[in-house]
Amino acid sequence: MAAISREVSNYIKIALLVLRISPKAVRVKFDIEFHPERLRKTLDENFRKLQELYQRKRILSKEQWNLLFPSKGKGEISSQNFDITLMMLLIRNLTEITISSILPLPFQMGLGDDLSRIHFYRNKIAHVDDATLSDTEFTKYWEDITQNSDWQHLENKVMELTDKMSNLEEEQEDPIPKNIRVIINKQIEGWKRKDNCYDDIFQWLLCNDVNVNQRREDGVTALIMASAYGYLDIVTMLLRHNPDVNLSSVNKATALYMACQNNHLFVVEELLKYDINVDLCDEKHQSPLFIACRSGWNAMVKQLLRKSPNVNQDSNDGLNSLHVACLLGHTAVVTLLLASKNVDININARDVNGYTPLFNACFQNFTEIASILINAKADVDIQTSNGATALCLAVGYNNIETTELLLTNNASWQIGFQNRQQLIDAMLKHTDITLESVKEEIRNFVVKNASPTVIDYVNKQSDDYLFNAMAGSSPLHIASFMGHTNIVSCLLNFGAYVDFAKEDGTTPLFFACELGHDDIVRLLLDNEAEVNIRRQDTRSPLDIAEYNGHRSVVTMLRERRVD
Repeated sequence: MAAISREVSNYIKIALLVLRISPKAVRVKFDIEFHPERLRKTLDENFRKLQELYQRKRILSKEQWNLLFPSKGKGEISSQNFDITLMMLLIRNLTEITISSILPLPFQMGLGDDLSRIHFYRNKIAHVDDATLSDTEFTKYWEDITQNSDWQHLENKVMELTDKMSNLEEEQEDPIPKNIRVIINKQIEGWKRKDNCYDDIFQWLLCNDVNVNQRREDGVTALIMASAYGYLDIVTMLLRHNPDVNLSSVNKATALYMACQNNHLFVVEELLKYDINVDLCDEKHQSPLFIACRSGWNAMVKQLLRKSPNVNQDSNDGLNSLHVACLLGHTAVVTLLLASKNVDININARDVNGYTPLFNACFQNFTEIASILINAKADVDIQTSNGATALCLAVGYNNIETTELLLTNNASWQIGFQNRQQLIDAMLKHTDITLESVKEEIRNFVVKNASPTVIDYVNKQSDDYLFNAMAGSSPLHIASFMGHTNIVSCLLNFGAYVDFAKEDGTTPLFFACELGHDDIVRLLLDNEAEVNIRRQDTRSPLDIAEYNGHRSVVTMLRERRVD
């Protein structure tokens, strides 16, 4: 059997890299942007947008849609089931990250740039007519795709790929001739000598008064570039010649920012030895500390905290470092931020939605983080503009662990959403929020977190109905409406008033009777819920149950001697 040519071998290696190995790298990036523990909630929150991509724009296929929103009993939602095309589609449409079809320049090291390189070469390799690549093409492709430090954790996979190719070549019973092997070894030694020569030339330039602050047209300096690539030796040489360490590129990325973004800890440590401004942000107003906290890089966060950064600095989307660490479940980072004596952190800082770090931990059900925040004196009853508390979110998302934690720490079961008029008045103060968008948000929230019977019921109701149902509701109302039996039981065990009424007289029993939640009705009745109470429209729980055809509920109510 004839041996595989070098050109064909090069093509196969790159094809395996972009088709089999790169999805693993993309999945690492994807799981940072869409944390596995909140992936389902993120998709639910963007349900309408994804539905438009599926039904109107036809960007999502039916198979992809079924992976994002599987039928009940058809498995859990996990990025492990997503191919690279779907992951890139979600990143492109649900985040601010830009994935381009154009190959980024070598110094461009952002997340979008990494993904753009993979996207570019996947398309390029698919359109190679003769399935061959020259050595020059192979080297360029390989270095472009694998240049980011995040590929280091895939080293074993890359080695496995190389081993497979070696075995494949051996099977062809035509090993590389000895004279060719000698030539290859000489070429490698030549590369090594050139590397040493480049270092010598670089040192010579520095010793001859080269301007170390010289910029390219994109504003990138030598220090920024070396920091982005993690070239510690070059960074060290540059720093000896007193560069301006706070210079930034046109997109406001400093050397420290690029080192943090690409997880070059040793470079960060070296930069921090100098008079550097650790609070300089990129064009999204994200600081180096924010980037490190978002990524969960504990050692880097620890180093940055020694320089007393502004931990309360907000990004353009209103999140600070503590917000993002809580949102993504980085427990160790949260602990570091709260324990640092070099910073004065605002534990109750609000984002653009009025959420505090505790809100983020509770709706994600990160109980350990919520406990850490509460022990650090986070306000458990602070409210958003719509009146919701952390308890309302924990209850709505059916997070029993954080619900119990909040109630154990004296969170109020009485504080709930504001009434209809208060909500409308609050919206008038925020011109970027419309009544229609709030109604749509409420519908998505209910449809994605309620029990199946509730979903079937509310899909037949108007947005006005859901808005009125949630307006003025307490945590017990919310749990009783959405069918969260264990949450109802928990609230009652912690002393929630069973007949707590909204302005129109609706108690939790009305919701349970309307939706036919037998177990919840029984729980409420066992806790002495008033069965003969009437709303302002004069209707009773029995009237509601009979109207909706819930016979078992009617029977329970009559057994309690309803009038």
